[in-house]
Amino acid sequence: MSPLALLLLFALPAAAPEVSGEKAATGVYRFRGEAELPGPAAPLVAMVTAYDQQCKHGCRYEVPSVDRTEILPGEHEGLFYTWSYVDDLLDGAYFMAVEVKTANAATTVRSYSPDAETLARLVDKDHPHQPFFHFQEVAWKFEESPPAPGGLARTRVTVEMEMRSDRWAVNLLPGQIVERTKEHLLLIYSYLAEAAAAGAVGD
Repeated sequence: MSPLALLLLFALPAAAPEVSGEKAATGVYRFRGEAELPGPAAPLVAMVTAYDQQCKHGCRYEVPSVDRTEILPGEHEGLFYTWSYVDDLLDGAYFMAVEVKTANAATTVRSYSPDAETLARLVDKDHPHQPFFHFQEVAWKFEESPPAPGGLARTRVTVEMEMRSDRWAVNLLPGQIVERTKEHLLLIYSYLAEAAAAGAVGD
């Protein structure tokens, strides 16, 4: 990020992100995050949906454990799929469906585990589906407020996530799952703050 973007980001008051997480039941993990950022929603949505640029090496957004992510087209506008390979405490590979919808000045980016019929169509020898969690759903919501006279728009960014695993090896590590996922969400919020600053100065 440019020095000007950094100056602008810290000159404009923004609420620090708040992220919470819990093991709601055996094998069930839930998370929620919230922050308000200066500027319009568009560059923030672009950041969150740049899945192929979120990995641990060689990507624009450095994200630990994610070796790589590919984006595959969906059946209609506003829908696509991602395939990720994760190298962490355990290795895994999985598909997610992603839907982007805008209504009433709010954009929602919802990603979720595809159904069995869709997976049967997507899986091949180069793209296995061997997830840590048999169910995942993540919903990012971007609510843009109009700018005050002479000011910038502001965007409230919330995220809700649920993950479920029936793998005993995964559920041996509930504390690490909660803490690492919270760290991941806070990292994404830091990249959203950078995108907000860059968008505000036209980088």
